[in-house]
Amino acid sequence: MAVLHIVPHTHWDREWYQPYQVFRIRLVHLLDGLLGLLAADPAFTHFTLDGQTIVLDDYLEIRPEQREPIEALVASGRLLTGPWYILPDEFLVSPEATIRNLLRGRREAERFGRRMDVGYSPDPFGHIGQLPQILLGFGIRRAAFRRGLSTEPCEVWWSAPGGGHVLVAYLRDGYDNAANLPTEQAAFDAFVRSESEALAAHGAGTQRLLMNGTDHQEPQPELPGLVAGSGLDDELRISTLPAYFEALESEIASGGIDLPTVTGELRDPRRHHLLPGVLSSRVEIKQRNHICEVLLERWAEPFSALAEWAAPLDAHQVETITTGHRQLNSLDHPQELVDHAWQLLMQCHPHDSICGCSVDQVHEEMAPRFDQVEQIGEEVTRIALASLARRIDTSSSEPANGGLSLVAFNPHAFAVHESLEVGFDVPAGLDPFAVVDEDGRPVPYTILGRRARDLGTFDLDREGMTGMLAMVQNGQAMGFAIQGFAADVQGDTARVDVVVAEDVEPNLAATERGLKRVRQLLADEGIVKYHANARFGTTVDVQVGPLDLPAFGYRTLRLAPGGPPAPAVQDSGRVLENSQLR
Repeated sequence: MAVLHIVPHTHWDREWYQPYQVFRIRLVHLLDGLLGLLAADPAFTHFTLDGQTIVLDDYLEIRPEQREPIEALVASGRLLTGPWYILPDEFLVSPEATIRNLLRGRREAERFGRRMDVGYSPDPFGHIGQLPQILLGFGIRRAAFRRGLSTEPCEVWWSAPGGGHVLVAYLRDGYDNAANLPTEQAAFDAFVRSESEALAAHGAGTQRLLMNGTDHQEPQPELPGLVAGSGLDDELRISTLPAYFEALESEIASGGIDLPTVTGELRDPRRHHLLPGVLSSRVEIKQRNHICEVLLERWAEPFSALAEWAAPLDAHQVETITTGHRQLNSLDHPQELVDHAWQLLMQCHPHDSICGCSVDQVHEEMAPRFDQVEQIGEEVTRIALASLARRIDTSSSEPANGGLSLVAFNPHAFAVHESLEVGFDVPAGLDPFAVVDEDGRPVPYTILGRRARDLGTFDLDREGMTGMLAMVQNGQAMGFAIQGFAADVQGDTARVDVVVAEDVEPNLAATERGLKRVRQLLADEGIVKYHANARFGTTVDVQVGPLDLPAFGYRTLRLAPGGPPAPAVQDSGRVLENSQLR
């Protein structure tokens, strides 16, 4: 006699042939009905939410009052969620993204009450060879999926590269082999008998797995009655993936069942197609995802962790760490921000999203998520690097005229020899300039361009100008450091010109002179209009180097009076020549 594990479930594509919000309306309808069904019918013992916790987050944004009932159902084992946060395409996201996915999935599932300890990944287009190793690292010894294997039986061992293995339920007939079961008893029994016989031809032992669900399918309320009324000789259970595996493992142990072992990457399309074209479809999505992953993995997280770990800044160092339009001395607990960026990025990682195989609207809505990841990552990185740079003592190499120091960081775990591109506002009186290293040796550079930027132009009356002056505090206005401040008069109009810069010390003497002059003009009754212009100094974009940067370290450079060194010429004995150039 076989044991038939009927697993009610839904496979939930968060966005695919319809955009996210349209699918979410369907999700709300499904879960509203499911919660009502589970509350009304204790015989409907279990329902599996597709191995990903994000569906509960999406639902609770609309129905926050349902958190307590959901937590009770998850804790009791009637509603199964996790171990993933989302179901990713494993080949198009970074290894670190896979780890973060399982970390967040574990955290979310445990917050609801319990994690489903099965690496259920039904629909992604094949599987990486390291997945069993990663699952074992999270204490997960079982996996279930449809795609990637060929003619293997329904149960196999999948060996991990570092040793060990996971027990796999290969869904040969799909994660929908018992979807939309007939609701008339005789037809139900006939269907279940047929599927059980089909599985028996490829299974070891007596356990059979019937997946009662498919994409976006709602639960079938008739299922408990159909199971109870079955006339089959086999035992029918409304079951779960963990219950199936427990029964299978017990049978393997007691019956000495020998299962075959598979190794490495699973990418065989014989039984289930793998859609290989998605690896390059909408390549701009893959590129933006890679940029975001590098930003978080190489810059935002390691450097913000270093900045938080480093000793607190002293009173002088905390005066003006300026980032954009805000002043921040440092960032407390940056991990929460980085985690949020990862959450946004992982919402672009479901297989139908990152693969680029959805409707246009879906991929258009991915762009703002990438934007937000970059905004968080760049700002966290900027704050961290500014905080670290302030701890670097450059006083011995600072030029007497108050020039500019530059700090170049290397995010890699290996030394690099590279040219760097940087833009900065040249301090007054230091143009032309030379770039020198820590020992005062000239470093080659090339000017790529110069640009001027206006911050804003304002036409004000006397009251407005007075209010504008009140914004100047300690040589700064709107988070920018004032470098120059001048005013003159044309008829009944005072013209005020303010030059500001980012990430430098303010020129307090110039600021005080400018303030004094404007106050004099405010006292002149003959002046009735004020034209104020705030602008950045000339920004110079340069390519510096190449430089040797130590592994996960930094180099300090500074500007000095002079000009770039002559480029080194190496005579190889070979010549290219035309009428203009040799």
